[in-house]
Amino acid sequence: MAKPYKIVNGTIGDIINNIADELVVPTKNQSFTGSIFTITSSYITPAGSINNGSGYYRTEPINIKGASRLKIHTNNGSASASAAVFFNADNAYISGISGSTVETDMEVEVPYNAVYVIMSIRGVFTNIFTCVVDYGETVSVKESVIDLRDRVKVLEDDTQEVEILQEIGDRTDAAMSQKAVTNELLVSESETLNTSGIFTEAGFIRVDGSVSTSTAYRYTQPVDISGVNKLQIHLQVGADNVSTATFYDENNQWISGNRSAAIGEEIDMEIDVPVNAKYVVFNSQNAYISIFRCVIYKQMSTKDAIIDLYNRVKVLENQITSI
Repeated sequence: MAKPYKIVNGTIGDIINNIADELVVPTKNQSFTGSIFTITSSYITPAGSINNGSGYYRTEPINIKGASRLKIHTNNGSASASAAVFFNADNAYISGISGSTVETDMEVEVPYNAVYVIMSIRGVFTNIFTCVVDYGETVSVKESVIDLRDRVKVLEDDTQEVEILQEIGDRTDAAMSQKAVTNELLVSESETLNTSGIFTEAGFIRVDGSVSTSTAYRYTQPVDISGVNKLQIHLQVGADNVSTATFYDENNQWISGNRSAAIGEEIDMEIDVPVNAKYVVFNSQNAYISIFRCVIYKQMSTKDAIIDLYNRVKVLENQITSI
């Protein structure tokens, strides 16, 4: 059992100096055995079809929201009895993988937008089945607190800048309020988008928003980019009418496409997101999906950043309490 720590009237520095590196925020990994296969004479195919099959079993949809991978030990008995089929929050099919015909260990990357998974197996192999739903690496509490301290420092600096701007505003424009300045002062954050398994649709979106059914390409379901102001994409460029990133508003109405590179080049490019964009769709040639990467950049007002920080602190406090 981890050593308990009690900090009385401690500063952030005191906490950092007193919490041991080995004290970690527990992961919420789940483990399953063959008992999860409750539906008999049935299996799901990699394409998401539910079929009847004597001797086969499948699961009910299992909630795996937030998971990064599945670590499965199985023998599915047939390639058609999928080891894992993923669905989004609306139970719409995302992707699936073929079953194994031999006893094996497999690691399956969970698509970024997956909420549910259904698994199949040959009934005689349920006794060997295990599955760990992996939600990612553990992070030491010390590292988490240091990260929060750094965020606090950034926000403190921003707040000082707001106060300076407010003083200037009081002298030059009586209508300028601190609330208005705070909401306009932006804090930037970046995040690498998990693009594993998101290219699910055959064809591509042209720069003008029309759809091609070319089998040499695949495109994504709409990806929610609320609050994002810039995309940094690494890709191999296809034909000159293929849109690298196509933007849509909250009503899924086309806004614009983007194309700014020569055919055949592997490049990094930055794309400014239209202010009214809610969703983006990416395209890629099948041969180059594996190299596609995307970093999203968000800007939040200082007020929103403080709220975000507060929520992060509450999560960390709950995790520490549960140790």
